[in-house]
Amino acid sequence: STILISSRPLWFQLLASSGMSLFFYMMFLSIPTISPSSHITLSLLYGTSNILLIPPTFSFTFVQSTLLLTVGYYDLLSPSKPPFYNPWSTLVNLPISFIGWLEALKCEAGVKHVGGHLIYDATIPVCLGLAVEWTRRANKGKVN
Repeated sequence: STILISSRPLWFQLLASSGMSLFFYMMFLSIPTISPSSHITLSLLYGTSNILLIPPTFSFTFVQSTLLLTVGYYDLLSPSKPPFYNPWSTLVNLPISFIGWLEALKCEAGVKHVGGHLIYDATIPVCLGLAVEWTRRANKGKVN
């Protein structure tokens, strides 16, 4: 018995793992709190794990969760937090994570009948809009 999920040919697994690793690497480049050496290590770890260990049904949720958890982890380790760190984490990261898991676990049980992935896609601008508005009000009209 093997723990690997993929039963596809080795060449496909290598190609898919490389593609996913590149995807993660490019995403991590946009996160200034992650060191360059961690970009490579985490990208290879997450990209390979996504292809070899995660069932395709949960691939989207795995990607979303690893991105949000990694950003959260490195932000928590950062000695200087950006302004309004707590409300942004609460208003953006938590709802988006929750909706992503809800979609993955309950899509067939009813989420697809009320919008499915559209709910997740709509959650992102709504949560970002709430966070921007909260920041604007807290900053007396200025959003940095």
